[in-house]
Amino acid sequence: MNVRIGDFVKGITDDFVITSAKMTRGVVTDIRGGSIVVRVLDHDDGATGVYTVDPEKFEVIGHQKQFDRAAVLQLLKDGCKKAILDYDLRGADLRSANLRGADLRGANLMGADLSDADLRSANLRSADLRSANLMGADLRSANLRGADLRSANLRGADLRSANLRGANLRGADLSDADLMGANLMVADLSDADLRSANLSDADLDYSCYPLWCGSLHLKADKRLACQLAYHLCSMQCDDADYIKMRNSILGFANQFHRVDECSELEEREI
Repeated sequence: MNVRIGDFVKGITDDFVITSAKMTRGVVTDIRGGSIVVRVLDHDDGATGVYTVDPEKFEVIGHQKQFDRAAVLQLLKDGCKKAILDYDLRGADLRSANLRGADLRGANLMGADLSDADLRSANLRSADLRSANLMGADLRSANLRGADLRSANLRGADLRSANLRGANLRGADLSDADLMGANLMVADLSDADLRSANLSDADLDYSCYPLWCGSLHLKADKRLACQLAYHLCSMQCDDADYIKMRNSILGFANQFHRVDECSELEEREI
């Protein structure tokens, strides 16, 4: 079966639970060997998601349109936000677009320009935003769970209360971004630039925190400071200066919000 990225397909068998005949429209977002990756767009039971499947179980029913900024902006103005998924959004010019509350789950927005866009409460779960420009975008309360934001530009973006659980932010520019109250659990922040970012009340449990100059001078709250202090004090280092420093901040470190499960640290002799 000749399937291309950007093809719209529908399920024609009941061999799969979600991408069955009840899936009336999905879009092919990637081709991996002999399999295709399909994002569910329309489903009789309202199911959603992105799945790697056998192309022989689907029928091609159309193809994404070439991006047309004027047409897409008119759709957004008319409130037809889901209709923009009829277009190939890779590298799309969506500067200052009103995408508030838009359902863009699993959308391929790789390299798209979303600078200054209104994405408040938008659903971008599992979306491909690699190298996208989100500088100054309003992403308050947006769902970015599991999104791929590698090398994305989020400088100065408003991500207050955004859900970034499990997001891949490796190499992303988050300098001056406001992440107050954001959920960053299990997020990969390797090589991310967090200079002057606001992480007050953010949840970084189980995340990959970057230890390089790009994480200097970020804004934090006591919760995060205690968490980092606890990790610092839990190291097995026999240096006398380290032990002296460790003992001096131990009371602060033991205010770590997970101290009950990790156990309280005791002073060590020099």
